[in-house]
Amino acid sequence: MIESGIQRQNSKSEQPRQDINELIRAIEALSSATNLEDVAQLVPNTARSLLKADGAALILRQSNDCIYVEEDAVRPFWKGRCIALTECAAGWTILHKQNLVVPDLGRDDRPLLKAYRRTPIAGTVIVPVHASDPVGAIEVYWLRSYQASSQEISTLQTLAHATASAIEHIRLVDALSRALTDAELARDELRHRVKNAYAAVQALAQLSLPPEHAHALSVRLMALARAHQLLDHELAHRATVDIRELVSTELEPYGPEITNRIQVDGAALHIDGPRAVALGLVLNELATNALKHGALSKSEGRLMVYWWVENGWLSLSWVERDGPEVKAAAIENFGSRLLRRIVEQQLRGQLERRFEASGVECRISIPF
Repeated sequence: MIESGIQRQNSKSEQPRQDINELIRAIEALSSATNLEDVAQLVPNTARSLLKADGAALILRQSNDCIYVEEDAVRPFWKGRCIALTECAAGWTILHKQNLVVPDLGRDDRPLLKAYRRTPIAGTVIVPVHASDPVGAIEVYWLRSYQASSQEISTLQTLAHATASAIEHIRLVDALSRALTDAELARDELRHRVKNAYAAVQALAQLSLPPEHAHALSVRLMALARAHQLLDHELAHRATVDIRELVSTELEPYGPEITNRIQVDGAALHIDGPRAVALGLVLNELATNALKHGALSKSEGRLMVYWWVENGWLSLSWVERDGPEVKAAAIENFGSRLLRRIVEQQLRGQLERRFEASGVECRISIPF
């Protein structure tokens, strides 16, 4: 008799420990769930097991309706049903952000419980999934009158909280995935349009210009297209870009007779893709201005580009020499605002431009 009593006592003490372990396993599984199907399978099964119930269901809110997405029971009553929020007990729980505990449905004639009158369910507990802004509910039920204890309700609330976190995580990942897919499609479309633009300009040049001029322009266009393609490839497949490679890529399209007049100097430094894109736009704008109005527009003009790191800042100097006299007002009309916006806002840096008699000098400093 003494041994039998000890065995019963051990059995009682083992059960709470088993329930806690089961709840912990469920929470761990929910934390790593990657889709709603896994959540829908796990939650009702765990809820039914923890509360020793005859059935359990996961309900998700969809606009003004409750969708009973999954149910674990010998004989499911709710799975697949869609009921208006205002016409079911789960909807009441979601709208009021409160638990609903009904020990004896036979003695409760509230209209929100009318759906149960067509089932043998006698007792139920429903808790909201995400207490502050419910996205659904978890329901457990019994085929007999049953008064759930405060511990059982607390356990169900813990499971509901973990379920809310899992659903929020899955939806966030799904939204980010869709956004990335849309961005990739937009980028591919932009690549296609840029490639077509190069081809169209090249074709127009061959149709409109004398052969000797058309050939020279086509060579430049092809070099510009190669530079764009190379930079795009580097940014798409590498996390960082070498500044020397970035500078060379931006200047190479202007032809060997110009690049021979360009001096590039600086240490091997890498910057991340987003900042490389921004800095590439700045270099492209500076090169375009130099070709139209600055040192690269004259055969004797020279360009020096060099960079260094000091006190946590990357500085890049663009110095033009032996070019035509530069008018500050003309330069201001060709991208000055764009340059300042990119450097100061996007790169969180500083831009200094000086218009000397000997040529334009520009210094860009960005946090490194």
